[in-house]
Amino acid sequence: MVKKLKAFTLIELIVAMAILGILMAGIVRMMDPIQTMFTTSTAASQSETVERSIASYIVENVRYATNLGIYKNATSASDAMNKFLALNPQKRDGTAFTKDELKVICVNNATDFSTTGKAPVAGEKTFRGRLIAKVDGQSNFKEAQPIDYTGSDGSYMVFGDAYYGTGDYYIRLENITSSGFDVVVESDYYYTKAKNKMHRRVNASNTNNYSNYTVMSVALPNASVILEDVTPVFYTDISSGYVPSLRTTPENYYIVYTIEN
Repeated sequence: MVKKLKAFTLIELIVAMAILGILMAGIVRMMDPIQTMFTTSTAASQSETVERSIASYIVENVRYATNLGIYKNATSASDAMNKFLALNPQKRDGTAFTKDELKVICVNNATDFSTTGKAPVAGEKTFRGRLIAKVDGQSNFKEAQPIDYTGSDGSYMVFGDAYYGTGDYYIRLENITSSGFDVVVESDYYYTKAKNKMHRRVNASNTNNYSNYTVMSVALPNASVILEDVTPVFYTDISSGYVPSLRTTPENYYIVYTIEN
């Protein structure tokens, strides 16, 4: 007697596959909130890390300044240095400084930087808010891309473009007095270069509410502080369509300072 083998019919297989497909779709949908939470928390951590690094760099580099000037309306770093030297800051021995002896940090809110380290090209997404530092012993300075990362052009991007990632950072100096000032950094961090997914660490409803900002204070116990046109400025990110009423046209700050041993 021949024993008949039992097997699934074609219809049973199709029904089973359909049920499995529905179950898999449900599992994937259940994972979406977890993936979103992970992506959001990762972006928040990355943006906060960079914010703190930006603020810390400024604080740590200027805290021992012996002369310091902050310029918002300078047309370039060279212009800021000329304004600084025109006020005749003196060394301890009474002699004048030269441009080569000056230190400069450009808080660059107004230049588009690409994540490739090259000048922006048509159709390429670009990002704002970078620190450019002057190379010691050189008087030339380039604020715009492409930045020569060897420093041979007299300046370099602090941290490098890979560290900033796909983020816009808005850096401003506030509460400036002869004894110090505050560095405030906020950010929009994009999950993709296309800027179609974003985590925002800003609170535009109240400039006195720093809950989503990074804020660090600079104390200047040794500096003869030279101040010029330091009204706080807010950055507008036109590319993402985020233009709160509290913000105006993006501008750069130039921090020109000296340090003597």
